[in-house]
Amino acid sequence: FMPRARGVALVWPHALAWLFVAFHAHSMLWIQFDYAYHMLVATLAVVLGAGLWITWAWRYRARRPHAWRVAFFNLALLPCFLIERLDFPPLWGVLDGHAVWHFATAPLFAFFWTFVRLDEEFDLKGDSKTV
Repeated sequence: FMPRARGVALVWPHALAWLFVAFHAHSMLWIQFDYAYHMLVATLAVVLGAGLWITWAWRYRARRPHAWRVAFFNLALLPCFLIERLDFPPLWGVLDGHAVWHFATAPLFAFFWTFVRLDEEFDLKGDSKTV
């Protein structure tokens, strides 16, 4: 349950974020694809998203014993993103930055889904004092 005033206030950041995503997609698809600009936006999105998740985990660390999992996931994801961002030529004609990104992140996403499962189980318990 969220008080109405807080719920309405949360609409604006989401609306602005989606408006920016729409603008970015439009400019990349129909105006000019600027790879450097796109990588800047992707980097900011990864850093902002990781920062928000780590902040959430810190805030709920005492009430949700599994919160550390999402912080660990995001902290482990950042070096993988840097490898992706380096965009180096393929090693042995096969392993470029993007391939290494997929290889490194596959187990991380399995770990992330354990967090999702535990968080859902926690929410389904219905202890409203901990939410």
